[in-house]
Amino acid sequence: MQLALKDYNYVAEEHLWVSSKEETGLAYSDGEEVEKYLKEVLENANDLSCGSEELKKAIRDWPSEYHLSPDRANLLRALDLSSAENVCELGAGCGALTRYLGECGLEVLALEGSRARAALAALRTRDLSNVQVVVDRIRDFKPEQSFDLVTLIGVLEYSNIYDGGRNAPLEMLKKCFQLLKPGGALVVAIENQLGLKYLAGHAEDHTGLPFFGIYDLYSPTGPVTFGRHELKKLLESAGFFSLQWLYPFPDYKLPKAIISERAAENYAIRIADFLNSLFSRSYLPKKILPAFDETLARRVFERNKLFYDFANSFLVIAYRDFQGLQLTGDWKGKYFSTNRRRLYSVVTTLNDQDGKLTVKKEKVYNSFAADDSESVIRQRLNEEVYYPGELYTVRLKKLLASPHCTIEELITWCRPWIALLKDSITEKNSDNVVDSLLRSDCFDLVPHNLIETDQGELKPFDNEWELSFNPPLFWIAVRGLLQALEGCAERKLLSDYSYPDLLIHLLKGCDLELNQTHLRQAVILEERIIKEVVGEAQDIEYVNRLLNRERIGGAETLNSALKIAEEEIKKLNLQVSQVQKTFSETNLKLNETTLKLKEANQRLFDIENSLSWRIVKRISRLADWFRSFCSAG
Repeated sequence: MQLALKDYNYVAEEHLWVSSKEETGLAYSDGEEVEKYLKEVLENANDLSCGSEELKKAIRDWPSEYHLSPDRANLLRALDLSSAENVCELGAGCGALTRYLGECGLEVLALEGSRARAALAALRTRDLSNVQVVVDRIRDFKPEQSFDLVTLIGVLEYSNIYDGGRNAPLEMLKKCFQLLKPGGALVVAIENQLGLKYLAGHAEDHTGLPFFGIYDLYSPTGPVTFGRHELKKLLESAGFFSLQWLYPFPDYKLPKAIISERAAENYAIRIADFLNSLFSRSYLPKKILPAFDETLARRVFERNKLFYDFANSFLVIAYRDFQGLQLTGDWKGKYFSTNRRRLYSVVTTLNDQDGKLTVKKEKVYNSFAADDSESVIRQRLNEEVYYPGELYTVRLKKLLASPHCTIEELITWCRPWIALLKDSITEKNSDNVVDSLLRSDCFDLVPHNLIETDQGELKPFDNEWELSFNPPLFWIAVRGLLQALEGCAERKLLSDYSYPDLLIHLLKGCDLELNQTHLRQAVILEERIIKEVVGEAQDIEYVNRLLNRERIGGAETLNSALKIAEEEIKKLNLQVSQVQKTFSETNLKLNETTLKLKEANQRLFDIENSLSWRIVKRISRLADWFRSFCSAG
């Protein structure tokens, strides 16, 4: 691509275009050590693509995950970019999204203010001739061409710092407007100042301080985020004609799901259920204990039509004119499973066609096909009817969040699902039913894949996988329970158990006799599937909990932590009471001793001042004199 730019020089060894004026780069950085590591990884990588398993294996911490994870591209995967020819990416960073835009076949001009980061973006896209990386500030950037599409992803919040001035966010949006062709569109992604995660106590992403945004402690020279209404006013003030709102979850940085505002048009859709397994994430090394379970709270916000106002992030398509690019279809939601190997990565789309809700699975990377002859598991991609009702695991979450929940209630919750498993037995073991074999398509017959209808009936859904063998009942029972319990933020009731003991106890209440051998076999089977679907490099820690004898613990939320703290305070108060009692008894004895000592001192004083004592003292002195006199003689 020939750049229509003046006053920029091409630096061949860095594959960069740099302003011929004095240095205008920014000092923004993740740290010299991080950028040195990324450079080494990118220079040595053979596969630089968005779904590169080679780069995914190089992830070692949060900065490297942010720049190398395939989840980054999910934000733009939700959009149809086929109607655009060229794009200007403002704030390209280290090139994760630049790479995706280039792979889509667009002519990409990636602008990055930090020369070090721009060099990394150029490294990431070095094999794409349709991508050019430019080093410059947004405010100083003056191309001689305009663009179908401009992206501003994770950048607007820094406008006060790096492109400062009076009302810097508005000026940055006006700059974006000027860069667009007639009919063009701006794509903005930014955190919501009023996001539910921040209300729950997660630290503000830019300052690391809880409630910083909620209290509106932003300064004119620091980072800033906005609520939905404020962001809407800014975009409209910048000249944008119409806005389309999408909502990335858990946030725009590493989105697993994108929800369209159109989902609210169909009352049968329960958006919170679509996001049931997605917890917000803190990007700080220090663990944050949220004040409540967001996955439960979302349901209340949704019923009260507050869901979108308190989403953690916004993805806004701001159109320059009434007619132009069409970047989204009629879908209601998209869920990306890209933490797997490329072979098995899928996008699940919630569609509404003539009032009929369907869920369709499609491959993310169509160029990869499975060789079922060598695999122990086969993926089934199809379109299913969307069942109205409530997720079966929601009741479990509510039970564990209740202060009066008992283990017996958990057993009662388990029984209908275990009955479904027993109904799916193809080869019954007469000695122990838990060793019976199930149908090969029962791998996904687990609680988080069950809908509870209004009539109380359990309906299986999302049956994506089929095994090449008949799985033992104990394995599906163990994996289903473990996943369900791991998906609950509140687990104080379980704090006296280890996972092995708890699973054995719960399944025994459902007439399934489980032992340690079953758990070890379940670990072997689960690891085999995880390595096949997810890959060797992925963490399988949650499976190892089956063999971990440590207590489960319950401090997953601030609420749980407070409950545990209350119990500890009660214990401490009891200890204090015992100490106070001992102190009181000791003090009483001390008072008694002091009184006796006082009485003894008074008696001594009385004796010393009596006539008889004075006579005795004089006689004693005379005796002493006499003894001294005799000794001298």
